[in-house]
Amino acid sequence: MATAGATPGVPRWHIDAQALAVLEAVFAMEMFPNVEARKQLGQDLHVSPRQIQVWFQNRRQRERKKKEKGSRSGGI
Repeated sequence: MATAGATPGVPRWHIDAQALAVLEAVFAMEMFPNVEARKQLGQDLHVSPRQIQVWFQNRRQRERKKKEKGSRSGGI
C-alpha cells in the first residue's frame, strides 16, 4: 500500500555527501531559489526540480526549528 503523495515506482533520493555540500552551499547564499535555479540544481544532481524544492522546504523548516529552540533556551 503506497503512502499518500508518493509516486509509485520512484525510489527515495538518498543524498550523498557531495550533493549535500552543493545544496547547503546554495542554501547559504539563497534560501528561496527560483525555478531556474531549481531546474539547474536538479540537472546537476540528477534529480527532479520538485525534489530540490522539497529539500529546500525541509531545510528551511529545520532552520526555523533551530532558531525557535535557541530562543527558548536563552530565556531567564
